[in-house]
Amino acid sequence: LARSQYPRFKDRYLGRAWRDERYRLVEWTDTKSGEMVERELYDLSRNSLENVNIAGLPEASEIMKSMEAKK
Repeated sequence: LARSQYPRFKDRYLGRAWRDERYRLVEWTDTKSGEMVERELYDLSRNSLENVNIAGLPEASEIMKSMEAKK
């Protein structure tokens, strides 16, 4: 499992990403409130360019739980 983090929009948001052999999960946090504001999930086996966010699909819930357990 690979991890990375990076600030965006003048450090207003912090993105944290986790990647395994198939998926990449990104969580965006508001640095002022500490609240998670967005999640992105990409199936790299089907979408290597990471331009289709599947986080909102019903089946994504179990995938994200599995990724979170690996953090």
